[in-house]
Amino acid sequence: MSKFFLFSRRPGADQSPGRKAVFWCWNWGFVLLSALGIGLVCLLLAFGPYGLGLSRGLLDTPLLLLLNLLPPVVLMALLYGLTGRAGCSFLVTAGVCVGLSVGNYYKLMFRDDPLLFADLLLLKEAGNMAGNYKLFLDRKLGLALACVAVGWLFLHFFVRGRPGVRARYGWVSAALLLAVGLSSTYLDDELYNTRTANYERIPNRWSATQQYIAHGFLYPFLHSAADAVETPPAGYDKHQAELHLNAYADAGIPEDKKVNVVAIMLEAYNDFTRFGVPELAQDVYQIWHDLEAEGYSGNLVTNIFAGGTVDTERCFLTGYADLSNFRGNTNAYPWYFRSQGYTVEGMHPCFEWFYNRLNINEYLGFEDYFFVENYFGSIANTNQHLKELTDYFRADDEPVVLVLFGDHNPWMGDGNSVYAAMGIDFNMDTQEGFLNYYSTRYLIWANDAAKAALGKDFQGEGPDLGPCFLMNKVFELCGWEGPAYLQATNAVAERIPVIHSTGRYLENGVLTGQLSPEGEALVRDYKALEYYQRNTFAYSAINGKD
Repeated sequence: MSKFFLFSRRPGADQSPGRKAVFWCWNWGFVLLSALGIGLVCLLLAFGPYGLGLSRGLLDTPLLLLLNLLPPVVLMALLYGLTGRAGCSFLVTAGVCVGLSVGNYYKLMFRDDPLLFADLLLLKEAGNMAGNYKLFLDRKLGLALACVAVGWLFLHFFVRGRPGVRARYGWVSAALLLAVGLSSTYLDDELYNTRTANYERIPNRWSATQQYIAHGFLYPFLHSAADAVETPPAGYDKHQAELHLNAYADAGIPEDKKVNVVAIMLEAYNDFTRFGVPELAQDVYQIWHDLEAEGYSGNLVTNIFAGGTVDTERCFLTGYADLSNFRGNTNAYPWYFRSQGYTVEGMHPCFEWFYNRLNINEYLGFEDYFFVENYFGSIANTNQHLKELTDYFRADDEPVVLVLFGDHNPWMGDGNSVYAAMGIDFNMDTQEGFLNYYSTRYLIWANDAAKAALGKDFQGEGPDLGPCFLMNKVFELCGWEGPAYLQATNAVAERIPVIHSTGRYLENGVLTGQLSPEGEALVRDYKALEYYQRNTFAYSAINGKD
């Protein structure tokens, strides 16, 4: 076959310019076509167990299709320029792109969780996880591997042209220019979330997994690189943060002071009687008011409105004002309770894929978590359930501390029309409007057995708090010192109990965007400590977690 001019390594010196052009068009054309083929194989695997239904949007959005096909083209062009060999370049490009796609395919099948760029930084955890599953080869994987094999055989035998030095330099230069020029495109949030969002094709648009795979695989994988490495706060000094934390020591909970702690986050729940709406029936919240009279309550100033539930949830569980992309075990209060001998379980009356709770809750320290798939059937009236629950605990000999809080205000029409009709002020320039928009209520309630065990009455009106400091208040009311991180954050929680995502703060009860010098120092130290805590896991010994 090498005697046929198309399959030789170089065109003969005696060949006409036309035959030489055909020779290089054949070789270079199939280099590019084979790279596009790799991109198509990656798209074949991109949707995991969801089938090809989500792929229809790719045909409706040519830009989305292009962004998934370009990465193997750029990589193969670079390798072809470096090696001058089409078969070798194809095999390495396929190994990288298809290999990542296969990893994503297995991860979707086993955990309903896509492969992110950040996962490349957790190879040890990935190896440990892979050992828990039995890998398989199905038709889709078999077809993908067969396409790679056929592609390599074709290039090895029929695309053998070796470009000269100048041509190879051109391939490398073109690949590097494309890579640099496209980097900002792949990281562009507006392009990803709006122009290529494709949300109408997603059965469950609140599923982070489905949002991801609706973009294909290679494109969202590269887009996730922006979140792969958490950047430290300005002026961060790891040694100083470590010294700050080491000034405290985890304090255990004495055996005679251990009580059951039940935290319940109430979906889109708030007490609207506090807004003074005259037409609102007061008895709607009578059960809540009765519980407040028995407990300790205050305003919870959340970062969110009408959605984004997990921000409040995870700020409470971790004590962090800024949340990261949780891709591995992370210090959080559930780990501390486990270290104290507690059984730490949770439940949510929704699906396990929702906000990826199935995986992230495990990273935060929960031993078991129950979802619609394995526990719940329906949701009934919130207030009536609260009454039934507290009546049960009130008669129970087991000591129980109950923590209740709303995750955010509910959605009430476009432009907040219902709020406007009720005359509720949402003017963000004022403290009242800001708190009306962002705050719900929290309630810390204890039964008689817990009050007796802890020697506390659990009554009173508490301060406005951000969810990241709600656990500080729980430990304070219980009389527990708690983990070192909680002790270290008590000072900032006392003076600046709200560190908001909008860049505003409550300092000594006053809403401000400009902290005092003392407040700036406290927040700066808090941010450094928070970053150190998120990135230095301290509970590896629990159940062999590492």
